Amino acid sequence: MRHPYSIWRACLGRLTPDVKTFRLLRKISPLKGLFMSPFSGLPGFEHSRAVLTRGVFLLGLALIAEEGFLSYLGNNLDILWMVPVTTAAFIALHGAVVFALSAVIDRTGIAAAAFLGILFAGAAVAQRVAEASFPGARYFALLAVDHHPRIIRDYFFGDTVEYAPEQAGFEVWVSVVVIVALLALAAWFVRFRYRRLA
Repeated sequence: MRHPYSIWRACLGRLTPDVKTFRLLRKISPLKGLFMSPFSGLPGFEHSRAVLTRGVFLLGLALIAEEGFLSYLGNNLDILWMVPVTTAAFIALHGAVVFALSAVIDRTGIAAAAFLGILFAGAAVAQRVAEASFPGARYFALLAVDHHPRIIRDYFFGDTVEYAPEQAGFEVWVSVVVIVALLALAAWFVRFRYRRLA
């Protein structure tokens, strides 16, 4: 069985510099080295680095804000919890799909194709079926799994486009329920699969 992290890498590519680049950047700029580590390629580290960077940036903007340091922080502090919540939604959904696929597919290339197929082709098919006229067709929009974290992101940061579940009339709390259900189902499936093999 392939490790889920290798599938994650194959699907999303290298998100951050490798160890050699990290060492080079640390020599060139101490500030860049502060926000990079050899572990930054792991999904959790990438997003925690983004939160740390935004926090430092927010403090810098507060120092030069015309309305004053505390007023600026009070008006903009919500960004510090919105970014991690949105990130957690993406990690939970993509992680659930990756771990479930890695439990049944041994080859990284096939697992990566299945992952991308579920996220992109599956979303397009679900959206097309949800537009059909038969009773209950709108529930197929919930199978556009990649749209759910995007709906949560848009809820916090403003709408960009209307996704399939939104077009079908579902609220943001339905997307949260779908993500939690997929995460629980994937955890159960992976546990069941490896318990049977052990």
